[in-house]
Amino acid sequence: MKLTIRDIAKMAGVSPATVSKVINNYEGIGIETKNKVLSIIQETGYRPTFSAKTLATKKSYLIGLVYAGKEEVGLNHPFFNEVINAFKKVIGAMGYDLLVFSNERFESEDYLARCRYFGVDGCLIITGDEIKPSIYDLVQSNVPCVGVDIELNGTKSSYIATDNTKISFQVVEHFYINSIRSIAYVGGTKEAYVEKLRKDGFIKAMKQFNLQIKNEWIVRGDFTEKGAYEATKKILSLEPYP
Repeated sequence: MKLTIRDIAKMAGVSPATVSKVINNYEGIGIETKNKVLSIIQETGYRPTFSAKTLATKKSYLIGLVYAGKEEVGLNHPFFNEVINAFKKVIGAMGYDLLVFSNERFESEDYLARCRYFGVDGCLIITGDEIKPSIYDLVQSNVPCVGVDIELNGTKSSYIATDNTKISFQVVEHFYINSIRSIAYVGGTKEAYVEKLRKDGFIKAMKQFNLQIKNEWIVRGDFTEKGAYEATKKILSLEPYP
């Protein structure tokens, strides 16, 4: 039979509230009582249910993960995969779990409703090819959010981002310094937020160094290795090519 918090309280001769306070490391519990409760928990192998712990602490210890695009490229991309793994490792050490929200099963894509349903303590939002309106509803809510390569302006939001415009500029600058003048550009999907920034940096640098911008040398992929390969093949099939 599965033990309940009432069973542990009865064995320890204390109230269920006291057991809950011990489990959640609240102050104000005598050391003798605390040790007795912990000893019984260890001996019986009791584990509080998720709902009971959430109710007691007002925390779910869950962090939601949302890919803010129409495609699933982001979660499979080597960069974002590395970011997610590092993030998961850090929050895991702090006692949190990661809850990945699907953007395939739900037509409405109401991320805010799902965050409230699961009671997540916060949400990590990864930029995608096209930002969905429901993302902004989430950002403007009381759910703390952190964006990766997406600028968030909610009262409980912040973001970390690569300076995509500057990096694109520096790539062209590097070519120019090394006497390379014919430069092509392979970007991501047109709708992507980072794509606009990267292309802006490319155009700015090309103009600053008085380099010719050829529209046929500007080709978009889809942020995948295969997409970049196909886009590059298209450029190299042209006459002349960069």
